[in-house]
Amino acid sequence: MEAPGGSPGRGVPPTLAGTGIPFAVHNANKRSAVLNPLDEQHRRRFDELTASADIVVDSGLPGAAAAYGTTCAELADRHPHLVALSFTDFGTSGPRSSWRATDPVLYAMSGSLSRSGPTTGTPVLPPDGIASATAAVQAAWAVLVAYYNRLRCGAGDYIDFSRFDALVMALDPAFGAHGQVAAGIRSSARWRGRPKNQDAYPIYPCQDGYVRLCVMAPRQWRGLRRWLGEPQDFQDPRYDVIGARFAAWPRSVCWWRRCSPVRP
Repeated sequence: MEAPGGSPGRGVPPTLAGTGIPFAVHNANKRSAVLNPLDEQHRRRFDELTASADIVVDSGLPGAAAAYGTTCAELADRHPHLVALSFTDFGTSGPRSSWRATDPVLYAMSGSLSRSGPTTGTPVLPPDGIASATAAVQAAWAVLVAYYNRLRCGAGDYIDFSRFDALVMALDPAFGAHGQVAAGIRSSARWRGRPKNQDAYPIYPCQDGYVRLCVMAPRQWRGLRRWLGEPQDFQDPRYDVIGARFAAWPRSVCWWRRCSPVRP
């Protein structure tokens, strides 16, 4: 649903034939309804559309549904079949519910900046838009899980979605990865200052470019072993566990460098 005049995102460059390419990509295969909440007929149309929908996502700040005299939670209560998601920066309740955030603010608060840039000096901001895009994917997954549950049990749901919460989980911050990265390493031997994050997913020069290794699951680890000739040093089943591999990190890095098809 768009306000009269269209969504502001329609004009965000780069554009093609007057329409923002990001807007066109993100809204492919969608139909749009232009509604004015000040028009009583449009308010009734809003009620009709939400009553017939399977999923409603309220991405307005503080909530586009508020302009129609309701909230996402009220819509879910009114229509038991409906999966309704409220998409805000910090959730609709709690001490930060009235806060607003840009992508750089969310990078900082989620812990991502502690792992970005050199280990001394000022952190380096990731490209703008990654935080928002990451949160949008998390919201889509949450909605689809709730919709699948509705198909199974017949009841809809209300999801109070926080961009901040999504980024804390998804952008690989210290909360989620440091325990794995530092497994088996004495605190006195750890890198001082910000974590040396490039070692978690190393990049190696190869004959035709570069390759970055991200080996998490046992299946991935065994596949990497086969690809590099099944070295005897790493046949022990304990290396199926990521913590054991990180504990042997210096030795495994030497092995990867020796076995990989590196650039001369």
